[in-house]
Amino acid sequence: MILIFDGECEFCRNCVQWIQSRVQLRAIPYQEADLIQHMLSEAEAASSVHLILDNRALSGADAVAYLLKLTRWRLLGHFISWIAPLSRVAYHWVANNRNSAVVRLLNALLARTSGQGY
Repeated sequence: MILIFDGECEFCRNCVQWIQSRVQLRAIPYQEADLIQHMLSEAEAASSVHLILDNRALSGADAVAYLLKLTRWRLLGHFISWIAPLSRVAYHWVANNRNSAVVRLLNALLARTSGQGY
């Protein structure tokens, strides 16, 4: 599994660190990734996370849900999948409002729990 994410975004980096402490995957900032190899434009890579699997690729909330299903947070992953249209809207909002108080709070919580197995 390869995860392509925004390496310049602190929230994104903390999310990647959190998931890597729970799931084995290769995470590459899109700024360093071979986007052509993964059939992504720079705009696509900048707008959401992309999870490259052997047989398919997932992005945004779908990628987040897939990864959560591999952890003890699998019920949250299934819930995100179950409400997929709403999850995609929420993901888009977070991606476009990374400096909001809500995202800063989420970022602080992630930074505190990274690697602690929560």
